[in-house]
Amino acid sequence: MARKTYSEEFRRDTVELYRSSPGATVVGEAVDLATRRPAGLQEHGDVLRDLEDGQRLDLSPAAFARLIGHLLRNTTAPFWGARHLTKIVPRLRDKVDASELRPLVEEALRLGCNDAPTW
Repeated sequence: MARKTYSEEFRRDTVELYRSSPGATVVGEAVDLATRRPAGLQEHGDVLRDLEDGQRLDLSPAAFARLIGHLLRNTTAPFWGARHLTKIVPRLRDKVDASELRPLVEEALRLGCNDAPTW
């Protein structure tokens, strides 16, 4: 596979664009890109497990809450990731506003996680 090369000007412009975006984070920008298209969780995927076990969640909790809500919205039943959400949601609850967590919890309820409001 050929490696893409970018001009020095392109690199400078990219960095400047990022730096000039107030409050922007790499994680936030990545989530913005990820949520532009429908995406869901695979039945035996590792996304939630990786977020549960890692420290990524702490880097940008609001962005990850939005990403997880987006992924759940496009996930179909049966849903097997509830055990991961029971550990992820309390970590998010301590760091984000309830309004940012509401879509995630609503989608978990839709997928059959009846105890989602108590996480």
